[in-house]
Amino acid sequence: MTMRDPLVMISISSLVYSEHALRASALRRAQSLEMMGEAYRVLSVARAALASTRVVAPETQPTQ
Repeated sequence: MTMRDPLVMISISSLVYSEHALRASALRRAQSLEMMGEAYRVLSVARAALASTRVVAPETQPTQ
């Protein structure tokens, strides 16, 4: 087999395609994890804000 053999050319092309597909998949996974991390940070801030807010039900509010 030589580098010009069709089977070798197909194998090389397939490997290159697979490498690109794996890199694209890894990039999408990293972006997804980054977005999940950002969402978690936003939820943490919202949870902290809600915890620091005192909610009074209408029937328990003092009358004036």
